[in-house]
Amino acid sequence: MNKDLTANTLNQEQQHCEEFALKLKSFKILAYAGTGKTKTLEAISFALGSINKKGLYLAFNRAVADEAKSRFDDSVTCKTFHSLAHSHVPKNLSKKVFNPKNYPKDLAVMYHLKDSDCKYSDSYLDELKHRSYKKFMEITKRGGSRRFTPHQKMQYVNDAIKNFCKSSDSVLLEKHFDQLDWLKPVENNAAIKELLPVANRRWNDLIALDNNLNISHDVYVKYWALSNPKISGYDYLLLDEWQDSDELMNFIVSNQSIPCFYVGDKYQQIYEWRGATDSLEKLDLPTSRLTHTFRFGENLANHANLILACLGESVPLIGNPNVHTEVLYDHDAAVKCDAILCRTNKGAFSELVSQLQNFPNRKYAMLADVYEIKKWLEAAEQLIKGVKTYHPDLSAFDKWDDVIEYTELNKSDNDFASMVRLINQFSSSFSTLYSILDRVGNNPSEAECVITTVHKAKGLEWNSVYISSDFDLSLMPNKFSGVEQRFKKDITDELYLENWELIPFPNTLKLIPNSNSFIEGIIPSIESGVLDQRMHDQTYRISDMPVEELRLLYVAITRAKKTLYASNLSEFFILMEKLRNNLD
Repeated sequence: MNKDLTANTLNQEQQHCEEFALKLKSFKILAYAGTGKTKTLEAISFALGSINKKGLYLAFNRAVADEAKSRFDDSVTCKTFHSLAHSHVPKNLSKKVFNPKNYPKDLAVMYHLKDSDCKYSDSYLDELKHRSYKKFMEITKRGGSRRFTPHQKMQYVNDAIKNFCKSSDSVLLEKHFDQLDWLKPVENNAAIKELLPVANRRWNDLIALDNNLNISHDVYVKYWALSNPKISGYDYLLLDEWQDSDELMNFIVSNQSIPCFYVGDKYQQIYEWRGATDSLEKLDLPTSRLTHTFRFGENLANHANLILACLGESVPLIGNPNVHTEVLYDHDAAVKCDAILCRTNKGAFSELVSQLQNFPNRKYAMLADVYEIKKWLEAAEQLIKGVKTYHPDLSAFDKWDDVIEYTELNKSDNDFASMVRLINQFSSSFSTLYSILDRVGNNPSEAECVITTVHKAKGLEWNSVYISSDFDLSLMPNKFSGVEQRFKKDITDELYLENWELIPFPNTLKLIPNSNSFIEGIIPSIESGVLDQRMHDQTYRISDMPVEELRLLYVAITRAKKTLYASNLSEFFILMEKLRNNLD
């Protein structure tokens, strides 16, 4: 293939990345949302292909690898980590992924696990007391203990093996068992010591070639990694979305002798729960940046910069001056949009039902965990019928009235409350809710509106995006409105007193009606061209959101190209702009 990607088709930042790649020395590209990362990698592939250099592009999912294959020079082989490992392990091992699934209940019998009586942790009992005092008293009367069943122990072993598969360790150790929040620490450690030999037997059985056990794809990747593989036949590696890499992937790549070009955005790292590390940040390598977005305009970029500043970034994201993107602070509760982004699966389902009620003739697709939603509905239906449920979200409640009471007392539990409201509306017709789930598609290309969690939306973009209300923004005025707020400012335990209602509306933020009488919020570009990192140190004044949640918001809002429906974030943006104008 021959393709002329001249300097005229690349901006200065992209050209710099291409020039660095031609040196055939390892470096990293930090690419903000929508800044033409794929086009840059495409240019690198052709530039190196023109001097007869062969590359291997590694991605985390097949769709991304297939898209790269259609765009990159023929000198580049495009694969996923799983497909690379698959081609280097015995077929008798890799084909075990197709064997029938083995369930914890059956495996517990195979490994001769017995149940035991364990004490609840103090933190779990405190949370239970908050949710259901009646249930708390019942557990206290029977000694504050519960059964640790054989199949629960087997699941605990399976989870430890998952953690081992994501690690760089060569041996399965006690540290690969997560600490169980419901179990007293001393008993938790005793359980780990009991189950570690079982976990090692289980691992050896999984990688054995002479049985019919089912394995996950991660098992054969770990098996391959334990051989300390050397990737040969290529002159360089292109490693995409490296902020999502886990410890094992970093171990594999660090053992290679050819140049590695790492690409990613540390602020789009939203898979820590799946083993992703901050490896991109830790790489001590020369760095190129992509900061000029092609996707959206300056106003949306300025909103994103507020979040980036709170995350400790000093280099701003630059919006496309040729694109106007509206950030709407006030709009109808239900709007016709291309995508609705949610924090949780439950939130996505609530939005789907709301959209069907308001716009029944539109075609919808939902990118969320339908199985999780169905399990929640089943648990709620059991409680309404007076039957005990063991769903982790609802197990503390004896009846549905207790759930309603908890919801009324805990207004900030947004995704929980949205499902409760939904079920109260359809409690006499659960079949309607199940039929909605069975009917909705999961193909975005066939839908007029895609309803998705942020995790599923990563890498996607739409003209108009609505941000759901199920994000827990943890805003201080919501918690302490009208009351002096006392927060620990730093480890010296100094107290900071502040009432955000008394701080004037920032004159830098303009609210302007648009043609639909919706209100657009306009934040100016930063005159200095540098984000104020003091916002990172003082974000606690407006919110106690963890950085993981801030990164989710950054990913969510940067999916929009022309319109961001952000009324559910308007107070958050106003408070951030107030903070930016009132830094100590």
